Amino acid sequence: MNTTNDNSQPKPPHQSALLATLKKLAAIALALLGIAFILWLDSWFMNHSDLPKLGRDMSYGLLVLIGFLTSFHLRP
Repeated sequence: MNTTNDNSQPKPPHQSALLATLKKLAAIALALLGIAFILWLDSWFMNHSDLPKLGRDMSYGLLVLIGFLTSFHLRP
């Protein structure tokens, strides 16, 4: 009985280089799709949100509160 495994043989160099190139291209495409999705979400939320616009009438207390709340950092 032959117990050798055909999958244990090394791949030819051109196949592994092609596979590495395809993985890099897939990662780049996924990153670009992620960025496009984030930009789309931003424009969608801006068009569908009913939040008041922040302007000159915003108080300094609200600015201090926002600054205070954003200064917290979670530590892993």
